[in-house]
Amino acid sequence: MDFNKNYTLRRVALYEIDGSDETCRISFGEPSDAFVSSVKENGIICPPIVYESGGKYKIICGFKRMASLLKIRAVEADCLVFKSASPLERLRMNIFENVSSRALNAVEISRALNKLLAFIDKKDIIDNYCEVIGLKKSEFLYNKYIKFNLLIFEIKSLIAAGRLPIAAAFSLSGYSAQEQEVFVKIIEATKMGSNLISEAAELLFELSMQYGMAICDIYDKIEISSILNDEKRNSNEKTALVRARLLKMKRPMYEERLERFEKMAAAISKNKISINPFSYFEKDEISVKFNIRNKKSLDGILDMLKELKESKLADEFLEK
Repeated sequence: MDFNKNYTLRRVALYEIDGSDETCRISFGEPSDAFVSSVKENGIICPPIVYESGGKYKIICGFKRMASLLKIRAVEADCLVFKSASPLERLRMNIFENVSSRALNAVEISRALNKLLAFIDKKDIIDNYCEVIGLKKSEFLYNKYIKFNLLIFEIKSLIAAGRLPIAAAFSLSGYSAQEQEVFVKIIEATKMGSNLISEAAELLFELSMQYGMAICDIYDKIEISSILNDEKRNSNEKTALVRARLLKMKRPMYEERLERFEKMAAAISKNKISINPFSYFEKDEISVKFNIRNKKSLDGILDMLKELKESKLADEFLEK
């Protein structure tokens, strides 16, 4: 396509533009306040690209620019109007314009993959487009990112904002819409950090496979609603309880033995005996922590170690 001969610069009334048609759009979310302010103060530096269709104009590139113009109550804008371009050419224009100025976020990568799939096959996308949009040339990653299309808007918004890690998104793409909605409520109520969000999402997915249960049934089993709605607990306490119940369901024997260990350890010396956190109890080891301030405290520590040596705790968790 000869770009220079295939468009005209034209002043277009905004009411003539069908902004609801997002066939070519891969950008996600509304324009930021800073972007809108820039448009208000400086105008549009790069004209949006549109094409004529059914007596109106449809957007090829510049969805956020158009949204910004509407927010500042503009009535018209200079646009590059394409005379002719195939649907794939229009989509390619949008993709290349976006990647030429910024890195796509994970949601936008997924949108690009899904929209390209309407025109070309998977192998062609992996070979010729993945690296262009910021993804390694990998069938494994392609299969992961293409599923982000199944995520609800709230989850996509969290990903785009950097609030929800990609590892969690991989797990969540296997959840139903209802299950994703509940997970958003968990994030909001507990204010989990990125690592805990990923751990919770993966644990729920693994439990679903382990027990052959729907994730919404796991929510019911750990009584997630009662945890999230408990006004007596703060966000940290809710996080700890959600995590504890998921782990207990994941490895019930381990958690039962750990609980018994903690009770027995507390009877000897509170907060001085613990277990190093490994995935399975048979790989764990007892850890004894203490501070020596003077001879008296040393004598106390030695007495505690002697009691530990002769206790049921040592017999059950060390010798066996």
